[in-house]
Formats: sequence, C-alpha cells, structure tokens
Amino acid sequence: MQYKKKLGLALGAGGSFGLAHLGVLSVLEKYKIPIDYISGSSIGAVIGCHYSLYRDLKKLEEDAKSFIKENNFSLFNIETVLERKKRIRKFKLYFEDIFGDSTFKDCKTPLCITAADLETGKIVYLNKGSLRSALLASISIPLVFEPVFYWGRWLVDGGFLDPIPLDILQKKNPSVLVGVDLYPKIKKIFAKQPTHLETAQRCFRIFEHTMTESTLKKIPNKIIIKPKYTLVKDLFSLETAKSYKIAGERGALQQISKIKEALDMQ
Repeated sequence: MQYKKKLGLALGAGGSFGLAHLGVLSVLEKYKIPIDYISGSSIGAVIGCHYSLYRDLKKLEEDAKSFIKENNFSLFNIETVLERKKRIRKFKLYFEDIFGDSTFKDCKTPLCITAADLETGKIVYLNKGSLRSALLASISIPLVFEPVFYWGRWLVDGGFLDPIPLDILQKKNPSVLVGVDLYPKIKKIFAKQPTHLETAQRCFRIFEHTMTESTLKKIPNKIIIKPKYTLVKDLFSLETAKSYKIAGERGALQQISKIKEALDMQ
C-alpha cells in the first residue's frame, strides 16, 4: 500500500482579513490538495470550524456573505454598551444557527482551535465539546467582546498568543505544515496625531505582528501562505470579502507548487 503524506493546515487570526481564508481553501480544493488536520485562531477558528464540519466551500461562502450583509461593520469602532451587547447577541445567534449543537466529534476533518486563558496567560487548545462555545471563546477580542467561561476557565481570543497555530499541528506529525499568515504589512504613516481608537487598533496590530513573527520562528519546515492584498480595510463588508478572497487565492497560488512537491503530487 502506497504511503500517503498528510497535511496540516493552520488558519491564522486577523479579523476581517480572515475572509482571505476562503480564497486559500478554494485554491487548495481546485488543486485537490488533501487536508488531514486543521487548526485555527480567532477568525481562522471560525472558518476552520465551518470547513471541518461541513467540508462545503460553497456553503461556507454563502453563510459568510449572508452574515456580512446583515452586519457590515469594523471590529474597532466606537459603540455604546447597548450596541456592543446587540453585536455580541448577533454573533451568538449566528453561531447557534450555523453550528447548533455540533461538537468537535462531528467534524469531518480533525480540528483544534485556540483561546487564551485570562487568568494564567497561557494558550488553551480546544478540541472537545461544543463548537459554538469554543468559537465564542476563540474570537473574544478584549474590549470588543466579553470573556467566555468554558472548560472551567475565562477565555479570550486565541490569536493573541498563537496567531498561526502550527505547533499544535506538529503533534499530529503531518508530513507537510501549511500556515496562513493574514496580516498585511504595517505601512500607514499618520498625517496627524492618531485618535484613541486609532492608537488602540495600531497597538493591536503591532502586537499581532510581533506574536506572528515569534510563532513562525519556532516552527521549522513550514510553508506559509500570505494573501496578496490590493485593498486593506479593517472592515467586514461584501467589498472586502470579494477583495480578500482574491488576495487569498493569489497567495495560495504562489505556494501551490511547493505544497504539491512536498506532498509528492508532482
């Protein structure tokens, strides 16, 4: 019997840039790249959960667009307490509608997603129990969402400690490790003193870049896909969804030969 090499895919954190994961997955499907394990942080956890559960890219895109049509927004904006509560409720209802009572055992592809323990400051890898509860923890960005009590811990966004969760995939001993680094380069120069909101957003981005670089340095022999953006906005909208999907496709196409070679598909 011929030995089949296995591939682990880590879908990175990155807010609205996570829509680029749709393009990455479409290219991997087009070239019939097998995905044996999936991990995800934050928005990568959302995409990873949906794809692992249904393995239906068309449904994933339809569900994403449907949600965006009703929720055109930026994560970093000024909201009243009431508006924030409404937004959190919408997320909960969305996850309830999409994932229902599904658990990690229901996933067609083995899955693990990240969260950060607010008390210990350590990463937590979630791979058992309710998908929607785990997801709410993985996307709980401080100051945007409330922490989630799950597995007996107060959990927040996993992207802060492990933005591209490749290390957990290493334990599965796949032949090929592929990670998706969503973050565009920090280029913007402020023409005037930044506002409090701009300062907070910038600090988040700087921290995310630093953690991403630190994470990637620890992982040898990985293939990193970086979306090629032509539009950069921290905004969930149909415009960014289309642009970011294309960016993900471009980034994946640049690495597809390397992935196929690593899998002995050429």
